[in-house]
Amino acid sequence: MSLTLEQRLHDRATRGEQLTSVEQAQLESWYADLERQESQALFGQSIPPTFQLGDQERIDQLQGQVDKLLEQLSATTLRLRDVSECVYSASSDVGPFRQTRI
Repeated sequence: MSLTLEQRLHDRATRGEQLTSVEQAQLESWYADLERQESQALFGQSIPPTFQLGDQERIDQLQGQVDKLLEQLSATTLRLRDVSECVYSASSDVGPFRQTRI
């Protein structure tokens, strides 16, 4: 998989490499494009909504949703770990029988 020019610039910048002013402008333009795409996907508009001081209730609601989803993700991860351990255990138990022919 080959990286785009912007991805290579991002990689260089995150490693602390100095970019030229042209490269920095290209990178910032790419970041802005990504921001617009993300905003469109999340909010249905190319400019992300801004929150005002009076929006604390909405922010708290969103944080509650995030917390609930993180709890669900954590529970699902633990369940998958349990299932994986059961599958590994079962495959270990069945392993010797696979070699036996009837």
